[in-house]
Amino acid sequence: MAGKQLIERDLIRCIGDGRSTPVWGEAWIPGIFPFSIEKSNYIIVGDMRVCDLMDGLGAWRDEILNLLFQSDICRRIRSIRSPDVRRVDKWNWGMRIAIFGGGFGNYRCYQSIKTSYGELVLGLFQQV
Repeated sequence: MAGKQLIERDLIRCIGDGRSTPVWGEAWIPGIFPFSIEKSNYIIVGDMRVCDLMDGLGAWRDEILNLLFQSDICRRIRSIRSPDVRRVDKWNWGMRIAIFGGGFGNYRCYQSIKTSYGELVLGLFQQV
């Protein structure tokens, strides 16, 4: 189970049409870790999807972003290149994995653990 959590924390949603990605609690905002934010208590709106933050062509709706998020979060959301609304959302490796080449395998897992936990855990991998 710990291995699954280690891998899941490095996943981020790549936004396409935004229909399958919840705004709150899902890993989709680049540049923050763990890539997600929780809904504030003052926000009454229930379930929102990322598509609710875009117009029909995939442009971000600034009036909604500014209403819901702090300016630094708005900037990070706007940094997502124009979503392709013809595609569905998909999972991808976050930046912590991408800095090691983007793919994932035993070596990438090793590098991620090394970055996260330092030399403490490396002895375990060297024994395997």
